[in-house]
Amino acid sequence: MSDIRRAVLAISIPVMLSSAAFAQNDLSAQAPAARPLFTDVTQESGIADVVRQHKQFMAEALAKRGDPEYREWWLSGFTLLDLDGDGSLDLHLGGHGQYATFAYNDGKGHFTRVDGKYDVKRGSQKPDQAANPDIPFPGGEIRLVYDLNEDGKLDLLTSYGDSAGQVYLNDSKPGNPPVFNCKPYDAGFDAFSRGTAMVDLNRDGIVDYMCTGDQGRRSEFNTLNVSLGKGDGKWEGGPKITVPKEAGAIPVDINGDGLLDLLASQRGYNPSRRWILLNDPRAAATMPSTVPASHRLAFTRSLDSGLSENGTIQGVGDLNQDGNLDLICIDEVPVDAASAATTRPVTKLQLAVYFNDGKGHFTRQLVEGLRTPKMANWGGAVVADFDNDGIADFVVNGRNFLYFFRGTSQGKFELANAQWGLPDSIGPAVDEGLCFGDIDGDGDLDVVTYAPNQNRGVAVYRNDTPTKHWLNVELVGKKGNQGAAGSIIRILEPNTGKLLWHEQVAIWGRQSFHSYYFAANTQRHFGLGDRQSVDAEVIFYPSGKKVQNKAITADKTITMRED
Repeated sequence: MSDIRRAVLAISIPVMLSSAAFAQNDLSAQAPAARPLFTDVTQESGIADVVRQHKQFMAEALAKRGDPEYREWWLSGFTLLDLDGDGSLDLHLGGHGQYATFAYNDGKGHFTRVDGKYDVKRGSQKPDQAANPDIPFPGGEIRLVYDLNEDGKLDLLTSYGDSAGQVYLNDSKPGNPPVFNCKPYDAGFDAFSRGTAMVDLNRDGIVDYMCTGDQGRRSEFNTLNVSLGKGDGKWEGGPKITVPKEAGAIPVDINGDGLLDLLASQRGYNPSRRWILLNDPRAAATMPSTVPASHRLAFTRSLDSGLSENGTIQGVGDLNQDGNLDLICIDEVPVDAASAATTRPVTKLQLAVYFNDGKGHFTRQLVEGLRTPKMANWGGAVVADFDNDGIADFVVNGRNFLYFFRGTSQGKFELANAQWGLPDSIGPAVDEGLCFGDIDGDGDLDVVTYAPNQNRGVAVYRNDTPTKHWLNVELVGKKGNQGAAGSIIRILEPNTGKLLWHEQVAIWGRQSFHSYYFAANTQRHFGLGDRQSVDAEVIFYPSGKKVQNKAITADKTITMRED
């Protein structure tokens, strides 16, 4: 039995964290599933044909260009998004510095290739250039998806290669077939990004844009640029925050004070490094009076969180469903004494999770039995319920792995790739490779990723886990933050009020990695197991307004509005 099949994370965190809290199970003792619980539908979904056609087109285009470096399509990431607003997730397949391709979804998980009209000029443009014409969809990579002008349509932040970005407003329309149209747009911020997030940092009710670009790639630190929202789809320059090299930041409240903190990890071809930056209003209040009120933001690095600087934070979520946000990380850890006595390196990289006590102090559990990651600084992680049993699962990817962990109870997990029939070895060049969403409308989360064994082809996996109940919660905040960034969703057991799920909406990405799928309005998916009804409440950010919905019947999407 391989190390991958044996890998397990079995964690039980008692309330006081006082006794032997961890246990180990051996997955090798488990009988294999009769059939994989995720079915490869790359062919029947139509995506195999979409990929084949685009590969042929790109080979011809690159040959015509005489490109000495690239002779085939550099597939660089996947994005599931409802671009035409018909309620179904379409699929964008990126190209690094190349043409992308795009396929629309008929709502049942079958995709049709859209004519890219590649003869139309596209790409990044400088402020003094005439606007490029509209195109059906952009390329090469989608860096973030967000309704910038709050017209109910998802807009796109894209990259056309290193240091070349463009923003597009979406003017697509549903139909048979749909009409896809994207308009180049100047939002008031630098369109190129490495790490991105939409977040109302200054709490004025208008969402801000936060990103790092290529500045500082060769410096010790980097600048996290905050563009302050002005409303109506426009932003202007704001504060600059020092972060590790090439780091973006995940904006979440890690210590329960109601303010958004920043989780920043060094990226690119650099040693691992991570910081937790706590929102510090006291430090902000001491800024000179010449600093505008909207710019008065201060963050102080946490030095007692329980995390060393050596490692990365891949993602965040409530792993043990206790109402606190936990961390999924790659750590740099010492090797055992026997190995240290040889010529081998004295440290290694290892997957770890950190459980939060609610005040921003964390307890680590290392994940044993996995292949050592090649690098710490790529990929991402997401907490979601992939088998709809009501217990949190998580998925983490990097270079070149993709691991799905199935939750069993109260923060205990087992590696699920083999049982579910999902690859654990894939071929992302950098951060791309993790993409999920309900492509066939049956209420569970399907997966799009690279083909296994580090092949840079595409694989689509339909979720065929046993049918359980589920709920999608769609959020609509007030004008200015209609995407409800920073808001908290709580799913509760009717009558008792027992907490079942807790999620803070963080809209962030790193290159072609996205932290969630993109429905027309911000949406989060929750498995309910055998429960046929639940209560839901949303605490909208930054207003703190609580909206409740009682006795919700399972297996549907509900919309909860701040107004």
